[in-house]
Amino acid sequence: MGDWPCRSCGNWNWARRNECNKCFTTHPNREAKKVTKHDLRANQAVGLDSYGYGTAGRDAKRTGEAGGFKEFDDEEDSRRKRRAAEEKHAIAERKAVKAKCEFCKRFSCIC
Repeated sequence: MGDWPCRSCGNWNWARRNECNKCFTTHPNREAKKVTKHDLRANQAVGLDSYGYGTAGRDAKRTGEAGGFKEFDDEEDSRRKRRAAEEKHAIAERKAVKAKCEFCKRFSCIC
């Protein structure tokens, strides 16, 4: 038995493949290989396991608090947003007055 064409996508597959390497449909004449415990263990060892490790649901907010280091700080985020809004307001005021920055000579300061 030699190479075989996939019936769904037309891709030409090698004889050793039991499924199409593009659309993953099974070989037309062979039965699908049953997954063994050894296969699952081997896949887990190289990071190909099919289940997730997290305890949060799919739509849960990821806060970054679990490992002792909080990546997402709500207070810092609100300060950053407030600072950006203040900068936009200051730029709009300078443009309205036609005043440029003293140092970089622009309406929207880059310094």
